[in-house]
Amino acid sequence: SGVGGWVARARVVVNEVVREVTQRDWRIPPRTWPEFVERSSVPKLRNPRAVWNRMYLNLNYYQTNYLIIYALALVMFLLRRPWSVLEVTAIVTGWSFATRVAPIEIYGRRITRKERFGAMTVVTIALPLLTRITRPLLLTFALATATVALHAAVRNSNVHHRASELRAQVNDKW
Repeated sequence: SGVGGWVARARVVVNEVVREVTQRDWRIPPRTWPEFVERSSVPKLRNPRAVWNRMYLNLNYYQTNYLIIYALALVMFLLRRPWSVLEVTAIVTGWSFATRVAPIEIYGRRITRKERFGAMTVVTIALPLLTRITRPLLLTFALATATVALHAAVRNSNVHHRASELRAQVNDKW
């Protein structure tokens, strides 16, 4: 239950995240922005379990809106660092090829999805390190993550009364 146990648990979590990201249907339209930013929907934060449940529901209910927030954060980052456009374009293009369902063949060898994900993970980590944009990029995404987490934690959406229905819908998609 020492380091080996921790590594095994981390491997399971990483495999689950990769599976969920690759199998998720990202074509769900965003919820309306007036509904998304409605201020009268902030509840009192008393029960941590209720907060986690609310986050689970909101992260799934507003998933496309949250993806738009991350995209806007990336755009703001690129406006401040225009030369990074080439780097981010290379990474996004690579990920678009890595997540394709259709198989990719290079010189007659079929590249598996796992190999594509592994290669893109290395490129996604190495390229920003080599070009020294890692820190500002991480700060940008940390701010976006904090915004998403805060919204998901405090937004008392109208889905709480049909939580089991939403969970079933989410589990069907995941």
